[in-house]
Amino acid sequence: MKEIAKRDVKFKAWHKIECKMCEVEILRPGHGAFLVGLIPEEDQVIAGGRFTVKNDGRGRFCDIVEFDLLEFIGLLDKNRKEIYEGDIIEDEMGLWEVWYSRAGFCLDVVGKISLEGISEEKWEYGLEVLQEEIEIIGNIYENPELLK
Repeated sequence: MKEIAKRDVKFKAWHKIECKMCEVEILRPGHGAFLVGLIPEEDQVIAGGRFTVKNDGRGRFCDIVEFDLLEFIGLLDKNRKEIYEGDIIEDEMGLWEVWYSRAGFCLDVVGKISLEGISEEKWEYGLEVLQEEIEIIGNIYENPELLK
């Protein structure tokens, strides 16, 4: 039986209003998250006044409806950059969009791909084998032109 690799569970977030990618420092499911890298505001009362988060000048607590949460898939690209949902990656076959389904992390083809010279091993083991060859070239939020 193949051993399942453990991975760090971490997130980044696309803030829909400010159109900005941010780090997620604290996540309160159902309530929101502290997003680092947003323009600091006054202290905020969240979720009907259930709790208050003191702004420390690095970011702010945001309601869950303000952002799309993007999970780290547990792999790095060839430049040792973390791969997240919503990233657009490139390999010798073409461009791929990383997304999550109930079964796990998946890739969607962006445009056309070439299957010429692709080994059976790459299809059997997927991203774990490909991570030494793939490179993040953008994401669906900041680089939507790559999806065309």
